[in-house]
Amino acid sequence: SVILLATTPLFYSFTGMALTGIPSTAIIISAFYLFYRKQFFAGGILAGIGFLFRFPQGIFIVAVTIAVIIEIFRTKSIRAKPKIIEYLKTLTIFYSGFAITVIPYLIYNYMVYRQYTKNASDAILRPFIYGSNIVSKSEIGRAHV
Repeated sequence: SVILLATTPLFYSFTGMALTGIPSTAIIISAFYLFYRKQFFAGGILAGIGFLFRFPQGIFIVAVTIAVIIEIFRTKSIRAKPKIIEYLKTLTIFYSGFAITVIPYLIYNYMVYRQYTKNASDAILRPFIYGSNIVSKSEIGRAHV
């Protein structure tokens, strides 16, 4: 395997590039750790930073939401209502930390791209729209049958 790696040109071409996969994953793992340690606001901030490094890392927010919803449905005791309110407060704190890091980026997008688009949502979400266009036009977005 070492010989195969040594003769692969892609290995050498990507060696000097600063790719975002490893730092964003480390930040998301740190966000998960903080969420686990019940430091929800700091976990949300790190989740937002990981999302800004690499947009697909935003799936972590969906995973946290699903985990909390599952935990709400698992709680079937008499005192379930206060527990549900506690879980919703947890999500609100986590989302507010995420929003504090992501909203300035979205405002920046609006300020930069509003002159090139017809409406505000296109200006705010322009990097996401272009990213989805790139994926759909590439080999990754096509179904191979």
